Amino acid sequence: MVTEDLKKSDEKFLGQTISSVIDNLILQIDDNYVIEEPPAVPRGISGTLLNGDRIYLFIQRGQLPLTFKSGDNLKLYTDLKVIGIKREHGEISTCYGEVLWQLSC
Repeated sequence: MVTEDLKKSDEKFLGQTISSVIDNLILQIDDNYVIEEPPAVPRGISGTLLNGDRIYLFIQRGQLPLTFKSGDNLKLYTDLKVIGIKREHGEISTCYGEVLWQLSC
């Protein structure tokens, strides 16, 4: 099944750094890349793969300053560990690990 194949391929990225996953996936970071948990708590980044899949990488809550206090600086994310990943592949969404409730599958 396509969903299980995508989930298995994404599972290996849990525990890796954000920069490692970006490099491995060749992830194109979005202009508005910060995933926020209200109010202004940075929880990850998002981007697009060359095939058009949308990827959301989640980090542990409380590791960065609030987004209005420089928490939207991509350099702050590079060494943080991925604790969850969501992929939107057409109409199919897969989630693995800890995904922010607003974006859960």
